[in-house]
Amino acid sequence: MRMLLMAVSIAMLGCELPTQPLPIGAVPYAPNPESVAIWWRQVEECSGMRGDLSKINFYIVPDATTFQWESRAVIGLWMERDRRIVLAADFAFRERNVRHEMLHALIRLPGHPREFFLQRCGGIVD
Repeated sequence: MRMLLMAVSIAMLGCELPTQPLPIGAVPYAPNPESVAIWWRQVEECSGMRGDLSKINFYIVPDATTFQWESRAVIGLWMERDRRIVLAADFAFRERNVRHEMLHALIRLPGHPREFFLQRCGGIVD
């Protein structure tokens, strides 16, 4: 029994946490479903990519213009592992900012590839 417990403990140490920590102060929120669905379709159209909006979880950092993430002040964030879009409250209802994070969710590439953020979706996202 002791060996089994030790093996389970060692295995657990090697596992990733099931969810990544959220930025400090972030809380779940439900944006207007009709608006978000329209914005999602616009980003799918400009990017040429398809995704499942129902799998995206939205979070807001209340009373914030920016929030800290990896030693930087940011206004929004896409967290791929947990399919989360996190936005500072001041930007959570601005279409172009929300669509910017949606584009990250659809393309699943690091950074801001020029092809998607400037060429394909430049008039749709910030």
